[in-house]
Amino acid sequence: MSFIRFKLHFLQRSSSEKSVVVEGIDRMMEVGGIFLILLIALLSIAFFGDSDRPVPVHFDAGLHADAWGDSFSYLVLGGFGVLITLLCLWASRYPRFINLPVVMHPETEQMQNFMKCRYARVLTLLIGLMFLSLLLLCRAMQLEKAWAGVASVCFGLFLLGILVIVVVASIHVQRLGRR
Repeated sequence: MSFIRFKLHFLQRSSSEKSVVVEGIDRMMEVGGIFLILLIALLSIAFFGDSDRPVPVHFDAGLHADAWGDSFSYLVLGGFGVLITLLCLWASRYPRFINLPVVMHPETEQMQNFMKCRYARVLTLLIGLMFLSLLLLCRAMQLEKAWAGVASVCFGLFLLGILVIVVVASIHVQRLGRR
């Protein structure tokens, strides 16, 4: 029972912690994240209901399916995508939940936290787009459509974008602390 209390206490905001103000472009990124969450959920449900053939669930480097699943694979992939994107969207409001390997300095902590949250919103969009492209890739491979290559390239670009943003965010937030 004490472990559960500890977890609940950890997840609650302390009275001194404020969520980061969301205005302008940050608000638009949050709306975009919500839109991606809804789109992933709707497409996974639509693909599940319209699926009558095996669903490819794993691909080799040559974009050939080497593992297959049933139609519930769409629900699992969509559910996981919604969960991860929603978690990132929620964390983008509270800098304490964004774990970058940087030193926070009291003089610049507010600006560092603001930038951490902004980068988290960009990551939310990239993660949502990555799951959306993966969902579309599975569908294209299932239906043997020519646009599977486009979905595969988009998936790779979004994955690379996530890596680049994490590196750039770490360097930028660290440099903000040195001022």
